[in-house]
Amino acid sequence: MSELNWQIKKVEKEVMELKKHDVSDDMMMQRDLKTARNVRNLEDRLGVVTSKFNMMVASNGKLRQEINHLLKERAHFNKLYQQLVFHLNAGKKVMVDLIEQATFSYDQREEAQNKLKALKDRGKQDLLIQSQEMRELQRHLDHDIKLQDFLGVKGQRRILSELEAKEALKKRKKRENTEQLITTYEGILSQIKEFTGENDIDRLTAQFVKQEEENFAIFNYVNELNNEVESLQERVCELRIKIDEQRELSNERAKQQQETLSRLCQTLQEKLNDAKETEIKLKNCNTALNTLLRGIEQIFHLVRCDNDPVLALLGENVHVTPYNVMLYLEIIERRTNELMNVVFYLQHLTPMAETEEEKVQLRDLSIPQHPPMEKIVPTHPCPLCVEEEEMTQEEDEETLFPLTRGEVEKRVQDLEQDPERDISERLHNVSVCRLPRSRKIMQSTYE
Repeated sequence: MSELNWQIKKVEKEVMELKKHDVSDDMMMQRDLKTARNVRNLEDRLGVVTSKFNMMVASNGKLRQEINHLLKERAHFNKLYQQLVFHLNAGKKVMVDLIEQATFSYDQREEAQNKLKALKDRGKQDLLIQSQEMRELQRHLDHDIKLQDFLGVKGQRRILSELEAKEALKKRKKRENTEQLITTYEGILSQIKEFTGENDIDRLTAQFVKQEEENFAIFNYVNELNNEVESLQERVCELRIKIDEQRELSNERAKQQQETLSRLCQTLQEKLNDAKETEIKLKNCNTALNTLLRGIEQIFHLVRCDNDPVLALLGENVHVTPYNVMLYLEIIERRTNELMNVVFYLQHLTPMAETEEEKVQLRDLSIPQHPPMEKIVPTHPCPLCVEEEEMTQEEDEETLFPLTRGEVEKRVQDLEQDPERDISERLHNVSVCRLPRSRKIMQSTYE
């Protein structure tokens, strides 16, 4: 009997232990709700991250196509640039060849002009000498003709002695003149023989004829040279005109390049100024962001949040950064909700008065003392409606990042002006809530 009692006590003790560890339906419901809420949040985040990843992959594909297109354009540009450089070098080479040809033609022209001038001077001297000789010979010929006529007239026999004496005197003078002329001619002939080194008259005549032919050939050659010099002068003029045109074109190109360079320098200066202004704005934004992050970290430590669940995600950096700020904000939000629930629970646990122990406990929990919620709003928001709205609200890109003060004010104004989102509809108790879950909660409460 005693052993049976002992077995009964043992079974009762085990039943009591099992009852202690047993989970109630409310706790299971809350745990299921919390799990469902976490699953929904994680699924929403997964959807947002997946959409972001897809958008990023599409953007990367577009950027890759654009990069490939730009690389092709760059290759085409380099090819055209090489062709233009090749044409430019060829044009410069042709210009240098033209300048060398023009210089060579100019030198040949100078040499031909010098030769032509020398030949002209020599021709003038020969012409003067030959003209003088022709005049001298013509004078002698006229003199011989006159003398012949005179002798013909005087050939008639006269009896007058004085006339005969005069005639004899004239003949003697004529003979002397003729002898003198012959002597002069013989002297000239001897000089010609001495100059040419030829004593034979026939050969000397042949040499003279040959020299005349050579002079005529030289004269023709000089005429050809004059024609060629004129053509070269015309070509030199054309080349000079082309050189002037090329020089003007080069000056115009240099002017255009200078204008382009000055415009590019001005654009570069503007871009540098914009970059400096952007850097200043970036520094200001970084300063404001760092201040905001430090404030978030201070709030995180002020409300005594626990970062143990996210240490694996944070890694070695346990400070608030732009990459992990959403984790800290979520923890702060959850901690804030917990504190608000505690305050709400404590205020409604003893609505008429609070004991000193509870005040001490609140102070120990480092919860700031706030005025009762009834003084702020006539009633409290329904937690079920608020939770339903938060769970069904779609997360967009803006909700994943902290908002500025202006963006928050604008969002609040939009919420106030939106007739479909009336906040007063949520200011009611659970007992008057119209959601099916509220009826289940009230039914379980009354049971």
